[in-house]
Amino acid sequence: MASFVNDLDLLVPWAFNPPPEEPGVSEGILKALMRKCSLMADIDHDFLFDEFRNLLAIGYNVSDLRRDRGCYDLLASEACLASFVGIAQGKLRQSHWFSLGRLITTARGELVLLSWGGTMFEYLMTLLVMLDYENTLLDQTYRAVVARQIEYGRQRGVP
Repeated sequence: MASFVNDLDLLVPWAFNPPPEEPGVSEGILKALMRKCSLMADIDHDFLFDEFRNLLAIGYNVSDLRRDRGCYDLLASEACLASFVGIAQGKLRQSHWFSLGRLITTARGELVLLSWGGTMFEYLMTLLVMLDYENTLLDQTYRAVVARQIEYGRQRGVP
């Protein structure tokens, strides 16, 4: 892992701003980064997967050689990315997706899925990787929480 991070520190600046005297360097660097990212994404989910709950544990205690008791269990959370990727890679069953909690509240009269802390990070990070489909509960949630965040900022005079 440390080697990967060191490589990123060296390669990322070059990938987006190569010296003008070295055309074509960016493509090679980006391919090297893609290979490294692919290796990092090849995760064995078995040690985190709780068969009984059909959910991923929050973590693993190496000292005690056991999974943490808590699970990532909310659909409206950045944690669903691990589920999405695991299912896409065929490493988690599709039924796992339907085990993610869908606790609902309202914001500005709209139904909204609950996240752990209500942060924009939790709600919106997934959109960096996953597609949004109009007229779904997730889409409605994204729109409602952003509207509520804007309203909250206006009420307090902050951007």
